[in-house]
Amino acid sequence: MSATGRWVTAVCALLYGFLLLPIVVVGIASLNDAASLQFPPSRISLRWFGAFLTSADFGRATHVSLEVALGSALVALALGTAAAYVLTRYPVPGRTFVLQYLTSPLILPSIVVGLSLLQLYSMLDVRPSRWSLIAAHAVVTLPYAVRTMFAAFEAYDVTLDEAAATLGARPLRAFFKVTLPSLKASLIAGGVFAFAISFSNIMLSVFLIGPSTTTLPVRMYNYIEFSNDPTIAAISTLVVVATFIAVWVIHRTVGLGGFVR
Repeated sequence: MSATGRWVTAVCALLYGFLLLPIVVVGIASLNDAASLQFPPSRISLRWFGAFLTSADFGRATHVSLEVALGSALVALALGTAAAYVLTRYPVPGRTFVLQYLTSPLILPSIVVGLSLLQLYSMLDVRPSRWSLIAAHAVVTLPYAVRTMFAAFEAYDVTLDEAAATLGARPLRAFFKVTLPSLKASLIAGGVFAFAISFSNIMLSVFLIGPSTTTLPVRMYNYIEFSNDPTIAAISTLVVVATFIAVWVIHRTVGLGGFVR
């Protein structure tokens, strides 16, 4: 390896270490037996993991977050796939503008989106519910689905659809039997991105939740205002581990490394 290559490797290693260090510190701090958050732990214990798993408040918040994240990911994926398909297959006037409009929530501050949706729901007299929260989260997760599927459709070999049509398949049947199965990895990748963004969202949720729709990130934020124990560190560690396992399993089954071909 050349001197330049060694320098690049060292810089990359330092960068990755800098990004991973906070996660490692939180993971170690979650094993602390003390009643307050400290690093390094004075004694190793799993008591705060048990505190989270047995907490009714955190349990309800986790359930709400999972429902909202799954629902918004499915909505965003369905709308994003349809939009990407139309934009790549048909001569849509102002295609670039439409694509930028669909992905505009990426560049808008979350607080602006949250306040705007709060005012819209107030004007329409929409009460806080899981459905209203799913619709709101779909707004901020849609860009990830659109971008992922747009790139996938752009790289898709349309001769596969032509072959299906030659064999007698109608366009709708070819879409569901040939096109979508060929883009399975892209669909899963887009869904994973959308789910992760929704599950971790706090700035949007804090404006739109109700007494029965408090999400896990908002519950964690409220908790640390009054408590300094390692429960939050334990929750964060479990979320990181669960995310890593989910991505690893998906990568092993469908190969996310090649979701855009």
